[in-house]
This record gives sequence, C-alpha cells and structure tokens, in this order.
Amino acid sequence: DVFTATEQAGVGGGTGRFHFARKTRGLDWRVLHGIDLTRMVANVDVAALERGLAAVLQGDVCFDDPLHLSPNNYKQLIRLCQLGVDYLEHEVAWRRNMV
Repeated sequence: DVFTATEQAGVGGGTGRFHFARKTRGLDWRVLHGIDLTRMVANVDVAALERGLAAVLQGDVCFDDPLHLSPNNYKQLIRLCQLGVDYLEHEVAWRRNMV
C-alpha cells in the first residue's frame, strides 16, 4: 500500500502522532514540469517550491508506468525534493532559534 504523511492530532481522537495516509493517484507531472527549478532557486521562490511539493505529496510515483518516466522526470522530481528538504532544514533551524 502507498501512503503519505499526515498528523492525527484532533482527528477522531487521534494521538497527535505521525502516520502515513494512503495515496490514491499518480504525480501531477504538469505541475512538476511547470516549475522552472533554476528560476525558483535564483528567485528564492518559496511559493513555487510549495506548489511542487504539494504535487509530490498528493501523488505517488508508483502509480505511474515506469516506462513512461524519462530521466528528466526523475531529475525534476529528485531535485525538487532535495530543494524541499533544504527548505525544511532551514525552517527547523529557524524555529529552534525562535524558542
């Protein structure tokens, strides 16, 4: 089964613990390829990053036929995820410094 990360806090008496929720569709490649990663990095376009990450989080690459996925598809996906982790690392460090 394919899952995505969600939080249970306040939902049906949940514990607030992290769990994986089921994904039901493939990735939206139109959204992913609509993001110019070079421009996004140059302009520090967090909104574009969030659009791309939302497309990644809402879909699952396992739903796509691997024969239809080009090296450019994988490159776009992996680079976007790397940039997302970079941004997440920044946000975590920033929040730690706020406490």
